[in-house]
Amino acid sequence: MGRIGTGKTRSIETLVNCGISVRMLSLEPGVEDVLGHIPCPGLHWIEVHQQSADWDAVAGWIKKLGTLSMDVLTKSTDPGRNSYTSFFDLFGHCQHFVCQRCGEDLGCVDDWDESTARVDDGLTGLTALAKQAALGAKPFMSQPEIWGIQEAILAYIKLCVWTKCSYILLAHTDRELLSETGQVKKTVHTLGKQLAPQLTKIFSEVITATRNGNHFAWSTDEPDAETKGRRLPWSDKLSPDFGQIFKGD
Repeated sequence: MGRIGTGKTRSIETLVNCGISVRMLSLEPGVEDVLGHIPCPGLHWIEVHQQSADWDAVAGWIKKLGTLSMDVLTKSTDPGRNSYTSFFDLFGHCQHFVCQRCGEDLGCVDDWDESTARVDDGLTGLTALAKQAALGAKPFMSQPEIWGIQEAILAYIKLCVWTKCSYILLAHTDRELLSETGQVKKTVHTLGKQLAPQLTKIFSEVITATRNGNHFAWSTDEPDAETKGRRLPWSDKLSPDFGQIFKGD
């Protein structure tokens, strides 16, 4: 996890360099600019982006601000939300992964072994897809909808983590009040306050990506961040290289 410009997506190249076969779902724009120089079969990907709502649909909801209470707005539903299918498409791609670049059929992620890494780039895009699936073009959320979206994201990520291949999730950062400790800490950016602590618990490594000028680094040792290291040592001066995690595999 890290702020924009800390080298999260670019670090995926180090997976390829250490002999891991990488299959990515690119959920945010820009993968071609950053990783397009890496050919298949080193890096296969499918791009799945948030669908655009039209001006009329969004404007219709905004105009209702002047006539309806917020309680009514949050309890309303978008009759066209079933047309926003990108989040559901993720499940289909995991069950039947066909590379968008070369067209190779790579089968189901459940059949991939430890020589393969599955990457989702990133959690911000995944959250946007789940929100759109639940809300359509509606910009207002009720608390039950927030809970439902959180559970949908958690269910998807748990399926990804439980595969035989490695699973890597890239995420932007945010600061959240952790109910367990009462501390405000840097953690992954997603919807609400309850989801991020659940996500960081289920991963073996939780790493912060940093940049100081032209120097990029990883850290598992930041007092103000929710980090975790099992294969990685506790350090704030780690090289941004996945090879140190997969060494010996």
